[in-house]
Amino acid sequence: MLTDPQLVPYLTELERAVAAALSHFERLEEAASAWVAIRKTLQSPLQSAPSRFTDVQQTAFDALEAFLASWARTSLLVYPTSQSPFGQARGTAMRESLQLPDETLDNRMLRDSWVHCDERIDAMVSRGHLANLQRFLLSGEVTEVIIGTTPRVLIMDTLRVFYRTRDGDAAHADLRVLQAALLAAQSAVENVYLRLLDTPPE
Repeated sequence: MLTDPQLVPYLTELERAVAAALSHFERLEEAASAWVAIRKTLQSPLQSAPSRFTDVQQTAFDALEAFLASWARTSLLVYPTSQSPFGQARGTAMRESLQLPDETLDNRMLRDSWVHCDERIDAMVSRGHLANLQRFLLSGEVTEVIIGTTPRVLIMDTLRVFYRTRDGDAAHADLRVLQAALLAAQSAVENVYLRLLDTPPE
């Protein structure tokens, strides 16, 4: 079992990763809000969009990509993939110390799908199912056909993402649920620090 002093560097790194992820999420929210406002002025998704619309869409994409990178860092600090005894012990100690309300941080499926999108594209192209690499839509525009022919679908008004798993199955993630898990982790780190400060030295 790791001692409290041994956990400090991991808690510090976790604090930074969570802060980065929440900052990227805020940027994503702002871009999505701007996108929705512009989109509602268009008659249809196929109408020629102003350059500002395209720029905002790219900002949202970049923010989501950065968010998922920070999410992975956060997740691995609490749920390591390392098979070494020390790595496993560190993960156990972090989870016991943080006492998070659920295991949302253990889910890296969306991040893995995003990083390994080439494999998802391979699967769709080989089956003749690929129509678009990605789509940015309002919730009322989503269809089973779009989900079945697009490896990445970002619903801008609800911040949900439809993606493909490694097995090729359709899946989705609610980014606000991930945000809530990050806020819980942020609060948990603060509580651990307070507890350490109140613990007299041995």
